[in-house]
Amino acid sequence: MSEGSASLGALGQTAGMGELEKRYEVEAKRVLAALLGGTAVDRDVRPAQRVRDFDLVDDSGRTIHAVEVTSVQLPAARQTATGIRRMREKELGLTVPWSVLVHETANVPAIEKNAPNLLNSLQAEGVERFGQSKPARDQKITEVIQRLNELGVAAGYQMPDWPQPRLVAGGFGSGTWDSQALTDAIAKEMLPNVEKLKQAPVGATRHLFVWLNDSEWHVSGELRMHVPLATVPPPKLLEGIDVVWAAVADGPDVTCAALITSSGEEWQYVSPPDP
Repeated sequence: MSEGSASLGALGQTAGMGELEKRYEVEAKRVLAALLGGTAVDRDVRPAQRVRDFDLVDDSGRTIHAVEVTSVQLPAARQTATGIRRMREKELGLTVPWSVLVHETANVPAIEKNAPNLLNSLQAEGVERFGQSKPARDQKITEVIQRLNELGVAAGYQMPDWPQPRLVAGGFGSGTWDSQALTDAIAKEMLPNVEKLKQAPVGATRHLFVWLNDSEWHVSGELRMHVPLATVPPPKLLEGIDVVWAAVADGPDVTCAALITSSGEEWQYVSPPDP
């Protein structure tokens, strides 16, 4: 599996497979085997290099579907996501535990260094929650919240039931609600992956399965909201790719939550199979 880093503006670099990417591939196997039939057989195994991820084969072992799995995520968001996961394990000097919303491109070390004192100041002033829906009236509190915003912390609230005074963060992204964004994200993943699918046996249907990471919230959010697909332009498939899939996942175990597909015509929603 390749992990893309496509954004609306440019195609980034390709990173190696991490734990999340392994889960993406496992879930793609489950989903496509349930929808298309066949038995999944791994192809991207050592010593093989630059080959597709897996095939779905029939009872005779003939490849009926060849599949490459990839994901779209902004590079800066990937780094931030890793940082905020680790942050919750650290003792940062908080007086009470906080849950905060952090921008996907925020500097996590700067947050770890500066946010605890700012949050402690809010706690000392009796502030239990802050954000756009909770405007502050006190000038001192307003200044503290502004400094948090400058760090990339957009909102937060205290968690009195959390066992330790930790900083628990979730990420959010930026962008525009543009239906072209979804198709653009898929298109950028075709070029670095098409050669793998061209190696599939003659007669096999070649599939590119793209996970839309929530760092691209303006892309993945459209699928989660089930926007009318008539507004989403169909992708122009490259020679060597017969079908594209776009999916979003829920939970740490990665369960397909929404799924669309296209053979070059209009996108269509597909009901993900039950786990």
